[in-house]
Amino acid sequence: MQATPPCSRTFKVMEPMMGLTGSELRFRGHWLKQAGFHPGAQVRLTSSEPGVIELRVIGPAQLTAKDLTDAIAPFTRLGL
Repeated sequence: MQATPPCSRTFKVMEPMMGLTGSELRFRGHWLKQAGFHPGAQVRLTSSEPGVIELRVIGPAQLTAKDLTDAIAPFTRLGL
């Protein structure tokens, strides 16, 4: 029996919404951050052959003021 990778997910290819053409995949959830895909990051999709896609982060996410505030909150509570 083969072990499942920690970030393995199963998705369904959907018909696009609002009358658009083509197919649609949507990814949501905290698992994206755990896999290194943070909001605002640039991502490159490569398809080396039919039925195979690869997603890679190619540019870091831009931090917002709230991100910074959230990151330093534990230190602020400690008086540091």
